Order: sequence, then structure tokens, then C-alpha cells
Amino acid sequence: MNGSEREALALHLWDEGIVRPEDFGLQIIDAILADGYSIKREPREVTTVAELDALPSGSVVLSEVGGIWEQWRRNDWRETGSQMRHQSDDIALPATVVLDPEVTE
Repeated sequence: MNGSEREALALHLWDEGIVRPEDFGLQIIDAILADGYSIKREPREVTTVAELDALPSGSVVLSEVGGIWEQWRRNDWRETGSQMRHQSDDIALPATVVLDPEVTE
């Protein structure tokens, strides 16, 4: 993991008020980077439920209000730290795709 990528992502999430280091932010950031996210890649934004549904299982998105969501299967999303199931239309849009398991660099 690149230290500068970790710092840049941490600063971005902090500046946006999404996550603070004292709120497990560094563990979340490390997990995002370990799963292949790169700040060098242009972030992809989804703006509709249909776009969310089109993402493959294992995708991770950052919602407009700062929730981090993983898609377990079509229309079955879990927010970080929760096992409660949510549907795609429960996620605040637009959302940034943090991880698309079908995209490689």
C-alpha cells in the first residue's frame, strides 16, 4: 500500500466530513486500498438505482451522505459494520464507486 495514497484518501474523506481517523477511518481506508482502490483512477459516479443494480456483486460505493456500502448480490446491499440488508433505493445518490471487482488497472 502506498503511504501517499493512504494519506490522500484520508484527507479527502476527512475534508468531506465522511469519516474521521478516530472513527475507525484508517481501518476503513486501509481496507479500501487493500481491495484495489487507487486515487489515480478517476472515480466513477452512479446517479440512479439502475446504475447501482448494474454493478457486480462485491462492488463498494460511498454514498452522498458518507455511508460505505457493499453489494452482496443484486439489490442486496450492506452498510459497513452492519449485517442488515438494504435495497439499492435505500442508498443516497449520487454515490462514488470505490471498488468494482471487474475493473482492473
